[in-house]
Amino acid sequence: MLATSIFFHLTLSSSKISKISLLFLVLLLIFQWQTTNKVSLTYLDNDEQRVQKMRLQEYPPIHITFANKNIWIPVAHWFEERNETIVAGRIANNFFQTIDINQYFFASHPRERVGVKEFEKFPYFFLLPFLYGLALFLTKFSKKQFLVFLFLPLGLLSLVGYQNDLGPYSLFPFFVSTIFLGTKDLHDKFFKKFPLRVKAIIIILILLIFIQTIGYASN
Repeated sequence: MLATSIFFHLTLSSSKISKISLLFLVLLLIFQWQTTNKVSLTYLDNDEQRVQKMRLQEYPPIHITFANKNIWIPVAHWFEERNETIVAGRIANNFFQTIDINQYFFASHPRERVGVKEFEKFPYFFLLPFLYGLALFLTKFSKKQFLVFLFLPLGLLSLVGYQNDLGPYSLFPFFVSTIFLGTKDLHDKFFKKFPLRVKAIIIILILLIFIQTIGYASN
């Protein structure tokens, strides 16, 4: 993961994707696949079956009349019970769970997920540098890098789900590089102009937040 992050960052300004960074990314994706507790895309647990039955009851009976005969249209079955519909819903749910920024910086609080080991992947003060770095990424750097290192892990995680004690770590290189971009640019534009006393206070606060994050993760 560290090697992927380093090679990814070193090739950000290039229009070509480094073969080495791509190799490390593929290896990381393989580990993500192997270590994730994969759930069938068509499987519904007891609670999901209960919700499905409730939704089925909400559909009104629909029919068309042809030659004095009613032809019933199984809309409820099409939208709720077909495997294709269930698969699409599962993939969409996995996708939106994966892109939820809250899980990366706030351990999904206050919407913690049942059966998932929640933890802060990054200290919450990195949220602003991440968003700022994301804007820089989209405006100043190669879109190929962005598409590969974001959407390949997103695609995999949408298929295999989020049941992994280490979290969606195949996305971490993208987060690390984006946070670094934002932090470096913010430092060059603002932080280095601050008085030494202000810098010291900010650094102390950051260290305290790091300690707090590590303490939460160890509980």
